[in-house]
Amino acid sequence: LTILLLLVAADLLAHLQVSDAACSWLTAPGLYAPTALIGALVGFAELVSRYRDAPWRVAMMPPGLVFIGLNAFAAGLALFLFNEFPKELHAPDHPVMKVILAGTGAMVVVRTKLFTIRQPGGTDVAVGPAFILDTMLSAINREVDRRRAQQRMTSVAARAAKLSAVNYTHAHDFLMASLGAFQNLDADVSQKLRDDLRRLVDDAQLKALPDEVKFLIAGYSILTEFGDRAFDVVFTSLEKYLKIKP
Repeated sequence: LTILLLLVAADLLAHLQVSDAACSWLTAPGLYAPTALIGALVGFAELVSRYRDAPWRVAMMPPGLVFIGLNAFAAGLALFLFNEFPKELHAPDHPVMKVILAGTGAMVVVRTKLFTIRQPGGTDVAVGPAFILDTMLSAINREVDRRRAQQRMTSVAARAAKLSAVNYTHAHDFLMASLGAFQNLDADVSQKLRDDLRRLVDDAQLKALPDEVKFLIAGYSILTEFGDRAFDVVFTSLEKYLKIKP
């Protein structure tokens, strides 16, 4: 939807009457910077969708920078091909349209699957540019996930250890009520969180777990959706509510 809106906006800009002086800076070399920026934003948007709790932190990690850089490079390559083969690729004449189309359309082309091979084990293998991107993205995701897992385990385990002597049922109502602090929380996310927290007191198998483990499970659920700062605030408030000394 975002790409569609950008293309519509570019089409409208292309039909505006803009003076030659106003477009004098839009030379071929000068178009690469905004094109690469759009491509980088597309890559960052994908990281945001995958790592909701800390997208900026993930983006600053080497694997995240590689992925964003790959998107920026693909956008720049698309613009280069537009400039070199304008007739063959039906490149738009208006520079703004060219920038937006190259910046957003590059990832569409890179994610193209020419055909899919179905293996006996039930695994599908995509043949085409998407295979290379998916392989790199999978490797980057695993590396980012490993790094984030270390940080998440350290943070959540420390909080759960401080609450090890507390009966989870005494904290359950407070954790449920804390979700109301988030005004723009998606309804599906809110319901999933409430279900996760409620299962810790209703589910027969989960009820048998040690209370420290229950706080670990609750902490991971809250951290995933709200990020480090909100997670710290929720559990700091919980410790004050339970009158646990720092």
